[in-house]
Amino acid sequence: MNKKEVAEALGCSTRQVEKHVSTGRLGVKEYRRGKHGREAVYDPEQVERLRVELEAEQAQVIGTPGALEKVKPPALSGLPGEQAGRALELLAEIRDALGARQLPPAPLDTRPLWLTKAQAVEVTGLPARRIAEAVKAQRVAHIGRGSGWRCCRDDVLKLAEGLRADGKAEGAKAAKG
Repeated sequence: MNKKEVAEALGCSTRQVEKHVSTGRLGVKEYRRGKHGREAVYDPEQVERLRVELEAEQAQVIGTPGALEKVKPPALSGLPGEQAGRALELLAEIRDALGARQLPPAPLDTRPLWLTKAQAVEVTGLPARRIAEAVKAQRVAHIGRGSGWRCCRDDVLKLAEGLRADGKAEGAKAAKG
């Protein structure tokens, strides 16, 4: 068996086969002259032994002995719709095999913590002048000096809420028109 055939038999990449060889888990039977130099030939018995060993490790990680059959890659036909449907079924089986684990909560805000003036205007809808005044008056935490400052996202959002509550917030578009 050559490296590509071993990778298919183990369900991994050829690079992973090389790692198994370098760690001593798989031995090279012999080297043959190939089209582009020496080509490694592997013993099918050793490959099968390693496959069983890897499956046992995978079953141990999953936690249940019967879950391994559910996790094996599916033999899909060439139709994209069938692949998507089978992939969804496989994901559901993996979810069931792993049990009901709670995922960590998603972050509340995906925007950066430190916003530029343009980003702050976009986030709040306030005119740049209002944000710059708040930075100068130290009502908003900021870093940097001159025109390259950045302000704290949470402080800018609190500022916008406060101005809207007081009725002093004029939107960026309302200020222009």
